[in-house]
Amino acid sequence: MASRTAAALHYETEIITERKHHLLFDCMLAFDVRSGVTVPLSAAEFYAGLAQRFPERDGMYFLPERVAEYHPTRMKTLYVKAVRAGFKKAWQERDYATIIAVARKIPENVLQENPKLLMWYDQALTRFGEDA
Repeated sequence: MASRTAAALHYETEIITERKHHLLFDCMLAFDVRSGVTVPLSAAEFYAGLAQRFPERDGMYFLPERVAEYHPTRMKTLYVKAVRAGFKKAWQERDYATIIAVARKIPENVLQENPKLLMWYDQALTRFGEDA
């Protein structure tokens, strides 16, 4: 299974394709063929064993220690998406004060690591200053 760190997952959304059951089976199959060994399981048997041995989240399979890492990353991704949607709406409504107020309440690293949030915040500061 390809491993990814929380930083690599940070802004990815939804699916890590390498963790999908059919790609895991393909990797196992390719390994066995390259190694010159008989494929020990059918796809159905592999999928059943996968479900028995590894936690599944959002259609992806993880090592037990990776599940905990996935949950906070997923929450952070959803949080950033929600803030981004709010900034976009406020920008369309020219509500620069709201963008500035919210940006000042979120953790600095979240703002700095997301170019769109940072762009809307910087532009809101500029526009808000022009409107004052």
